Amino acid sequence: MLAERYKPEDLREYLNSTERWFDILWLRNTLIGYCSYSLTSNPDEMKLEQLYLLENFRGKGLGSLMLRHIEAEANAKQNLILKLQVNKRNFDAISFYQNAGFTVSKESRFDIGNGYFMDDYVMEKSI
Repeated sequence: MLAERYKPEDLREYLNSTERWFDILWLRNTLIGYCSYSLTSNPDEMKLEQLYLLENFRGKGLGSLMLRHIEAEANAKQNLILKLQVNKRNFDAISFYQNAGFTVSKESRFDIGNGYFMDDYVMEKSI
């Protein structure tokens, strides 16, 4: 799945897009996290696609720092709603997003091929 999803040509297209952003979090010359977000077909929305932080840096406010950065970008682009998908069993992430003001708007199951499914909550927050 990763080899299919993160092909170099796809990443190049993603990074060159004018409707998607990919930001990296560095701490003392060490890459510790990244986030990506994009516009959606709804002009009032932005989608948080990924927010990852190395495990040993969690619980220090750095994930919240990245999330506030994305919210500021959404606000600057006049997007009123920030949406995301999170696996239903990713309890730590769900708790993180709920503490940040996100609520579950629906449940979704996506066929991602080769017999794999994403069983997610769609969460959103008004900015």
